[in-house]
Amino acid sequence: MSEPMMWLLVRGVWETLAMTFVSGFFGFVIGLPVGVSALCHASGANYC
Repeated sequence: MSEPMMWLLVRGVWETLAMTFVSGFFGFVIGLPVGVSALCHASGANYC
């Protein structure tokens, strides 16, 4: 495998991992408050 090909592979893996972590972070930051809010406001819920 040539050196330019190796750098393309490394860059692709890095971009994939970065996108996965960023989307997971935003999913957690947005999803956790929405989930807690839904749990607290469910009919008959006494969790909050």
